Amino acid sequence: MFQTILLSALAFVIQASFQQGIKVCQKPSDVSNTSMVDCISGFNQTVCLICPASKESDALQWNKDNEKRPIFRDKYSTNEQYRSLGVNECHDDLYSLRVPNVDVIKKSGKYICQQQGITQATFLIKIQVVPIMSLIHNTLEGRRQIITGEGNRESVQCRISRVLPPITQLWRVNGIDQKRENFNGSTNSLQDFVSTFTFTSSSSYEKIICSCTGQHIRYSEVSAEILIIQTTTQKGVTVSTPSDTSLILTVLLIVVPLMILTIFISTFITCRRKRRNGRPRMNQRIPLPEPPIATKFLDIPIYDCPLDKQDFVYIYGESVVYHRSDVKLTERLPGSGRMQRWRAYLETKSTKGPFFIASTLRDDSTRDDWCELRLFAEYLKNIPKHLNTVDVVGCDTNQIPHYIYTENITYGTLRDFLPKLTEEDPYSQSIYRQQYATSPMLEKSKQLAKFSLEVISGLIFLDSIDEAHSVTLTCSRQFNACYKFDSLVAPSFTSTKCDHPAICATKVLLNENVTCKLYDFNACSSTKKLLSAVDFKTSPQLQWFAPETFLKQAYSRASDSWSTAVFMWEVFSLGITPFNCAGLPEMKSKLEDVPPLCQPKLCPEHLFSEMTSCLQIHPENRPSLNMVKGKITDFIEGKQEDNEDDENYSRYI
Repeated sequence: MFQTILLSALAFVIQASFQQGIKVCQKPSDVSNTSMVDCISGFNQTVCLICPASKESDALQWNKDNEKRPIFRDKYSTNEQYRSLGVNECHDDLYSLRVPNVDVIKKSGKYICQQQGITQATFLIKIQVVPIMSLIHNTLEGRRQIITGEGNRESVQCRISRVLPPITQLWRVNGIDQKRENFNGSTNSLQDFVSTFTFTSSSSYEKIICSCTGQHIRYSEVSAEILIIQTTTQKGVTVSTPSDTSLILTVLLIVVPLMILTIFISTFITCRRKRRNGRPRMNQRIPLPEPPIATKFLDIPIYDCPLDKQDFVYIYGESVVYHRSDVKLTERLPGSGRMQRWRAYLETKSTKGPFFIASTLRDDSTRDDWCELRLFAEYLKNIPKHLNTVDVVGCDTNQIPHYIYTENITYGTLRDFLPKLTEEDPYSQSIYRQQYATSPMLEKSKQLAKFSLEVISGLIFLDSIDEAHSVTLTCSRQFNACYKFDSLVAPSFTSTKCDHPAICATKVLLNENVTCKLYDFNACSSTKKLLSAVDFKTSPQLQWFAPETFLKQAYSRASDSWSTAVFMWEVFSLGITPFNCAGLPEMKSKLEDVPPLCQPKLCPEHLFSEMTSCLQIHPENRPSLNMVKGKITDFIEGKQEDNEDDENYSRYI
């Protein structure tokens, strides 16, 4: 019985790995372009189709049988039903198509790769699953031998699991067909079937076979030997005399389970004895486990807060008092850096609130970090809202871990949106303002300029928050309690300003109105500490830092001008990573170029000139963000037109 269960589990694992792995199909070199290449896939398996054409070529497309128009043209989707498919995700050099979760109804079938209207390869995706089969006799599953007597009436069941109907099941005895059954059902899900075969045992019967075939399954069969027990009569008593094979089988069926049971019991007793010997005696002190770092200070009174208010949660603009238990964390969001974020919501007895983002420090944060986060949260609740920064909706700062709650924006980052700015993408085209000039080039340039203007407006707001709308926080007696165990200098928020070093498209969210909103900014007083912890040799944001920052760890408002110019280059290049380098040595060599970045095709000449001014090596030579904002505003409002002789830009209009 144990062996049967083990074999069934092994077969299930093999089938699961066959169905869930990635199947790669590529046209052999000796096959013509018009010949069909069969691609056998498991159910819900991912298939990668490799077309023998460079993905950098022009006029590439993928076609699907029974579809009147291509499903992909170059790297863009042109059919809403096939948006889940991915193009150029399977091969570094060749044009490819990734087909996830292949099913019978929609995603299987013929796929044709063409270049300039000429067929390069034709693939036929077929689904073929491997059934799991077993024989059941006398309620025992996985039988390989059926022991019976001459003339006995026996019933055997064949269980066929995880197959796609329709299937045909066939019973054979000694190679002769005995019974055939057809099973139908939904072809879009794996199903199980059971067939029963009844026969009268005979000494001529040697082997019984159950097989199954179908359009979407691999031919499989399972068999069992039929052993007839011989009987003799002694003094009127019938005595059964089993054969040698039957006797050996019977012994194995009894001895093997007993051996396994003995090993299991001895192992259990040994582990129990070791556990008992390691248990401390009554007078022995039990060592307490070390708590996680994030909760190490929960029992230490680091704040002067009444016990009955330690679990209070403050939602700005509401008079209802919430508790920490009312906040439900649902999904941890991916990200790097010192903050970790969850999608959360408020749940009371009567209502369930909308989703918001709960941000807190990582588990290895120090007491100094927690105190700074609490002061920053107290500061954030007093700053006014701005159209281009993420709104803060509440905080939880009476006990560690502290949380800052911000609005939940589900439309992705600006970096995710930029590659969609093509003439073939209807969603991106739908957001262009109709009052812009009719030229597609000019419309696109002004839309990108609008993104840049909104981000610069958010940066200027963070740098110039009105003192009348904010408060100056210092470490009073209440906050100095944070440091009564550490010899540290308590931080103070003597400035109401915020910084956002190395602004880039991944740090900008888009709301439903395609408006840019900055997030992940910090107080000016903590910028120096944050930059000192950055490893510029491996930082993914190296290209957006100003030279004085990654060379000398210096930061000023002029550093924002450099980062903003790099951000604008990223926007006008539709999301291309600036400087095209991966390390600090390559970045240093790029600084020798004048200008360090070339002019993007979509960037007007006078805006690129302003970007170049911001990319000066010496910080004192860079213009302020207000000056850059004015140039962009003039371009959007049409107050500053490009030179008619500027061939670098006007030739595209």
